[in-house]
Amino acid sequence: MHIRYPIRAAAKLTGLSVDTLRAWERRYKAVTPVRSERGRLYGDAEIRRLLLLRSAVEAGFAIGQVASLSDQELEALERAAGAAAKKSGAVEGDEESVPEILRPLLDAVRVYDYASASGELERLAVLLTPRDFVYTVILPTLRLVGEGWEKGIFQVAQEHLLSACVRNLLGSLVRLHRTANGAPRILFATPAGELHEFGILAAAVLAVSQQVEVTYLGPNLPADEILSAAALSSSRVAA
Repeated sequence: MHIRYPIRAAAKLTGLSVDTLRAWERRYKAVTPVRSERGRLYGDAEIRRLLLLRSAVEAGFAIGQVASLSDQELEALERAAGAAAKKSGAVEGDEESVPEILRPLLDAVRVYDYASASGELERLAVLLTPRDFVYTVILPTLRLVGEGWEKGIFQVAQEHLLSACVRNLLGSLVRLHRTANGAPRILFATPAGELHEFGILAAAVLAVSQQVEVTYLGPNLPADEILSAAALSSSRVAA
């Protein structure tokens, strides 16, 4: 029996947004889902291809460069990227440069311990000022794990686990912060095609710590939507 997934299920399975799936299909013909009365339906082959395309994009390729490649070519590209990454460094040398404050968090990420990683992030968020938390914990940890992936030290799944922990915590810090009535407002979003949101999330945390009201829209939005939201929300700045 062949299972077919609606677009929202496909988005969850691949880690891509619904808008990204539609854009990749419409602009680049990257996949060809079946159409039904319920909308687009994706089979296992389409899910696998989308995961390969996501891997290529995360390795630095533009979607326009790889959308026309066959599945076999995408698999070869993924293998080549992994082999090249493993040659670029060794675990021992990198371990020496890891700040002591980050070791418990990185150890939890290594063993896929989501609860411990989240707990360590929460502990550090309480201990440190928002600025110190962002600049001595969040940004360095994301950089270390990203570089570790390039060197074959961390797996993609470990990087995704850390990303989920960071996204959830930073989102909570922004969501739970209360500002005074009449505080200036900043809208945070990234333009269409830009899937990385940690820069704007970190900036939003710093903004609320300075008693600035935040409207957070997340990544991958068309420019006209961002401008419209900024106007309707009375935001002084769109970042």
